[in-house]
Amino acid sequence: MKKSYEISAADKKTRKWWLITLLVFSVPNFLIHIFGFAMLALAHMSSNASPKDFYFVYIVSGVAVLLSGLAIYIPYRCAYKSPGTILLTLILIALPLIYGMTLYKFLQSAWEWKHLLALIIVTAVLAWWYFLSFKLRKINKTLRAHRKSR
Repeated sequence: MKKSYEISAADKKTRKWWLITLLVFSVPNFLIHIFGFAMLALAHMSSNASPKDFYFVYIVSGVAVLLSGLAIYIPYRCAYKSPGTILLTLILIALPLIYGMTLYKFLQSAWEWKHLLALIIVTAVLAWWYFLSFKLRKINKTLRAHRKSR
């Protein structure tokens, strides 16, 4: 009988920090969308406009809330809860491309020093999450290989 695979303490720590970094980076974005949706509702209640005038904005805001929530749930479910590698591989390929395009656009526009500070902080968090995603992919690959061999 084969002995079950025990995840090491270092791997558990990597998984924990990956999840914490995902939440630190994603939850504020989700809360901003929720806050925006609430502000929209308040603006609608205090205006004399008909409800039809706000439908499109409500739909767009609702979709933004839904997508930002999915941006937290899908990586959690596909990479953390069940040890998948496909989404992590996609993240490892797409994140540098998307961030590179964003950085290029940022550097072309007019910016202030506070924007540069925010860019440095975001870059540091993304680099840390990218590193942890790479390690988590390796851990998940090992877990999947062991589960298939049982």
